[in-house]
Amino acid sequence: NKKVETQITNTDRQLARIRIEHMNVKAGLQEFKDEVEILKNQLAAAATDQANRRHQLVVKCESLEHRKKRCTQLQDSLQSTQKRLKDEQDHTRKKEESAAAAEQFHTDMENRKKEVDK
Repeated sequence: NKKVETQITNTDRQLARIRIEHMNVKAGLQEFKDEVEILKNQLAAAATDQANRRHQLVVKCESLEHRKKRCTQLQDSLQSTQKRLKDEQDHTRKKEESAAAAEQFHTDMENRKKEVDK
């Protein structure tokens, strides 16, 4: 009888230890699940942030390309305008030279006329 009671007591103690161990494992498992959930949320937030940054990058790249094209157009326009300005300056210089020559010719003719009139 005593032997059976001792075995029952030992078995009860073992059972209590196993239950405590089981509760500890269960609590550890829940902590692990919580940590996994936190990591999932962090990963989802990081993925969202990454997607947003990619979108911003795409928008900025498109804006940069548009600005590059506009810059090229403006440079071409500037070169064209500078060429036209140079051409007009050359044309003006030639006309001024022609006008000066005509004025000199007119002065010479006036002087000859005065000489002839004397």
